[in-house]
Amino acid sequence: MRKLTPVFVALLLQLPATALAGVVSGRVCSAEGAPLSGVCVSDGILCTTTDAEGRYSLASDKPFGYVFISSPSGYLPPLEGTRPQFFRYTSLKPSEDETLDFVLSEDKGQENHIMLCCTDFHMADLHSDREQFDLWADDVQGFVADNPGSKVYMLTAGDMSWDIYWKTRHYSIEDFARDMDSHLAGLPVFYGIGNHDHELEAAGERKSTFRYRKAIGPVYYSFNIGDVHYVVLDPVVSRNDGKGSRRYECRIQEDQMRWLEAELQNVDKSRQVVVVSHIPIANLEDSQRLLDCFRNFSRPVHFITGHFHSLKNEDRLTDPEHPYYDHMVGCVSGSLWMTGHYSPGINLCKDGTPGGYMVLYCAADSLRWQYKSTGRPLDYQFRLYDGNCVLLDPDTLIPNGSAANRELFSSLASSWMKPSSKNWLYLNVWNADGEWKVEMFEEGKALKVERASFSDPLHILSYPAKILSSAEDVVKPTQMTRKCSHFFRAKASRPDSVIEVLVTDRFGNVYRQSFERPLHFDIEYYKTH
Repeated sequence: MRKLTPVFVALLLQLPATALAGVVSGRVCSAEGAPLSGVCVSDGILCTTTDAEGRYSLASDKPFGYVFISSPSGYLPPLEGTRPQFFRYTSLKPSEDETLDFVLSEDKGQENHIMLCCTDFHMADLHSDREQFDLWADDVQGFVADNPGSKVYMLTAGDMSWDIYWKTRHYSIEDFARDMDSHLAGLPVFYGIGNHDHELEAAGERKSTFRYRKAIGPVYYSFNIGDVHYVVLDPVVSRNDGKGSRRYECRIQEDQMRWLEAELQNVDKSRQVVVVSHIPIANLEDSQRLLDCFRNFSRPVHFITGHFHSLKNEDRLTDPEHPYYDHMVGCVSGSLWMTGHYSPGINLCKDGTPGGYMVLYCAADSLRWQYKSTGRPLDYQFRLYDGNCVLLDPDTLIPNGSAANRELFSSLASSWMKPSSKNWLYLNVWNADGEWKVEMFEEGKALKVERASFSDPLHILSYPAKILSSAEDVVKPTQMTRKCSHFFRAKASRPDSVIEVLVTDRFGNVYRQSFERPLHFDIEYYKTH
């Protein structure tokens, strides 16, 4: 049995007790009945660990209506559809004593596993989302089938549902859970909550997550797969008034932060830690305190985030006290499924990243990652535009658009509104970071490549150009195209040359493709390119 450290005990003692607390106790063991010692057990506030016999005991007033374990490496809880049952719901009586046991099955081969990281589904039975979701689920099933010798799991980083449509479209977080179970049953999915997974009709954080907790499970927790300790956080503090308003703060609530500080005391500091947070770290009010929780770990922490419907990999490895990676993952829904709805066959995030998910390859001594676009092979890592052929002319595309709509369109398409014959080539390499190498060759001759910031013209063509063609002003348009920093450009010598693109990612994977110019710019071409 692992002994509690003095700091861990001190944190426990700081937590409030209540006269209403009952005793929740039980045993954690393998399917063969062998006790599992040192397993962290929590009610969301208090933490303890199992003893040599696998037993635990918590004096708990059952604040969230469950207790949960941090499942140890080499084991997996039973699945209910896609949901690992690492938690047990408690009775509704805070002072009632009860016994809740956990039985885990051995899960061999975790040392080298794959984690599929997904975010921002925004399912609402709207914008052709059900049909596009089916394509995504088929893609995931295909990926798993193509990796038969690997242990594959999934993480979600929130906004799986869309709160404002729980009533009006009759699609809620419960419906999402059922859809995941029907499409991907048998794939262990560890779910994380987002701001849109909170119930509008309930006031405050505890009440607004009630339906989520019943449909999915704990809003924050941890688990271990192989050499990786995963932490799933709820970075949203709901301030809903219970009358249909949405208000929230981007931070880790105090109870959760203290749980995390206590939980991490029981984790070997040499382990790799991966943290799921719907809100990116830079946007959290208490980011410094959160990062302080990982100060003593020997490896940089990897954060899996979403929320902004774009893809961005940032590393903060130069900070000696808080080295970390922030992976803002491209969305499953792209731009709330809207590009695929208005331009079938095209599903893009606001920065032009195809809808999809991140593939995290986890080994004992390393983490590697690739982005997987839905319906595309893994080597689909960039999209090339021929500047001579891209023309987003409002007079042609939105001739009947209102003055306000034309003004908005012009602000989005400003880089692409005038005809060009300057032979510029523009490359959107959505998963690129500072360690990637991007090369372009014109019939064997290397071109000078520079990094640049642009708005993706295909996103503008497939969505804003469709809705801004209205003679009536589009009020509060959402998911409009945004500039991104993962564009590269080079200048060719003539308009009809063959261009070869050679991209090498930070892990040495090489992606190569040749293009004959002039290069078409239309929806049909980019459905397959």
